[in-house]
Amino acid sequence: MAVVTKIRSVGHSKGIILPQAVLAELRGATGVEVAELEVKVEGQQIVLVPHRVRTANAEEFRKAKKRVFTEHRQLMKNLANR
Repeated sequence: MAVVTKIRSVGHSKGIILPQAVLAELRGATGVEVAELEVKVEGQQIVLVPHRVRTANAEEFRKAKKRVFTEHRQLMKNLANR
């Protein structure tokens, strides 16, 4: 889908208004309401991509927890004794 929209002043910056049809298409493609967008400049194009916050899976979380507790063992002991 291609639409034409105007660049508007927003405070000391510039912004664009995304039409409902564009937001609905993004929602349909991602399955979630899009609250944040990554803005990329590729050549002469501005590319907007839904921003997804990546979360760790259980194994990644376990490894990170082990690394933090190993690297900061003395700090964790001090905190536990308070």
